[in-house]
Amino acid sequence: MNPIRPAILAFAALASASAMGQPGPTMDEIRATLVPYASDADVVTLPTGQEVGFTCMGQGSPTVILIAGIGDFGGMAWGNVHPHMAKTTKVCTWDRPGWGHSDGAEGKHTVATSAATLEAALATGKIAGPYVLVGHSLGG
Repeated sequence: MNPIRPAILAFAALASASAMGQPGPTMDEIRATLVPYASDADVVTLPTGQEVGFTCMGQGSPTVILIAGIGDFGGMAWGNVHPHMAKTTKVCTWDRPGWGHSDGAEGKHTVATSAATLEAALATGKIAGPYVLVGHSLGG
């Protein structure tokens, strides 16, 4: 991931809150929320060499997979919810191809290719099921 991206995201969060006339989160609050998503510790490399980004927290079953909407990645979409859900089960954000820690996909991007990438990454990364998929916007 581009090292400048977290700074850009923090700026965007502050600017967005300020534009709505509401006090925005402090820089410390933004950093604390985004820190887990800067790590590539949970990235899965498929046999094709494609990297698929996950950020996993917690333990237990089922494994909840959080999917961000268009133009978003796990930390921005789910950073406030993810750690709280992880208190009761394993929860992973998944960066769809081309976002966050995931490489872009070759060819046409469809629901079928997304599902195949996710399925392959869960198997390759040994992220155990059963799964509950939770999507926001296009991620749904």
